[in-house]
Amino acid sequence: MGRRKEKLNILIICRENSCRSQMAEGILKSRFPKMTIISAGIEPAKVVNPLAVQVVSELGIDISKYSPKSIESIPDIEFDLVFTVCDSLKNCIVFSGETKHLVHIPFPDPSKVNGSNTELQNNFRAVRDEIKIILIDIISLYLKYKTVYYRCPICNLHFDDLANAKLCEDWCLNHPQKKNLKIVSQSLEAKTQFKLF
Repeated sequence: MGRRKEKLNILIICRENSCRSQMAEGILKSRFPKMTIISAGIEPAKVVNPLAVQVVSELGIDISKYSPKSIESIPDIEFDLVFTVCDSLKNCIVFSGETKHLVHIPFPDPSKVNGSNTELQNNFRAVRDEIKIILIDIISLYLKYKTVYYRCPICNLHFDDLANAKLCEDWCLNHPQKKNLKIVSQSLEAKTQFKLF
């Protein structure tokens, strides 16, 4: 049998293309080297945030030569997945190009937190780790099911929207006895089970 299609076209959009989307691009290119992965912003900054470069380098990934790009500079191709990673939709551009799936994942902006340099670094690391876990998981599930699912990281139930996956994660944290449920790959069935908890 042939292998699943792994050469996807993926676009990651953030307002300034200086932190979250750049970290995501570097992480995803490292994990999925055969894919076309691009990041861009509606109001690109002049440089990539140095803390983003630093914390991604801790994973052995070099984004020091990356630079912010305008959404207008992206190639005219159809994207399999377009991720908007701003912490609210109102701060993210609405993508009008060709895509099979437009997915909004609201990661907090690590550059907007006040604190010591150590606190800032730790905040960047937390966002980096969340980006790595969530985006790699969504892409891996997409390769398997050909649609977008969000996984509860504790019980492995799949949902077709992030809000329900987050609710399930919160529920699991408070009800650890629910850890033996099998993976449910159909989102409607997963939602039904979740409502019965």
